[in-house]
Amino acid sequence: SQFLNIPGLVKDMQKITEIVEKVRLESAADLEALRTALERETEGIQRRRDVYGRLASGLRAFVSGQGSAEHKSEFGAAYAAAWLWASDDLLRSLNLFVAMNETMPAEDNPRQRELKAAYAEVVLEMRREAGHRDTTLTKGDLMFFDW
Repeated sequence: SQFLNIPGLVKDMQKITEIVEKVRLESAADLEALRTALERETEGIQRRRDVYGRLASGLRAFVSGQGSAEHKSEFGAAYAAAWLWASDDLLRSLNLFVAMNETMPAEDNPRQRELKAAYAEVVLEMRREAGHRDTTLTKGDLMFFDW
């Protein structure tokens, strides 16, 4: 008969139900916060990928020395966008590369090896920030073509 204490059993079940419901609501809120954070991170990576693709394309003008008005315009727009989405390290690498090119066009620059290494560092940093954080590629892995 003590196992059939219905009023006590009902109270216990109500208390358990309240606890379960509280945990469910907290879990749902935590899950929604995590989902929102993940969506923001995914959006940020996608934006970086877009900007970095345009930036890499614009950087060709420096490496190839072609420096067409179209490449310069493309680079300028991507550079401005990079200031919104790129890390400090990437912007520093990018600025170093641009500064190395300011004094002399790429095709005439006797420091081609250093320019290519600086370019590769920029591209590798963009690669890491675009989602490939564990990349094992190095500056030496990037190939340049003199066509």
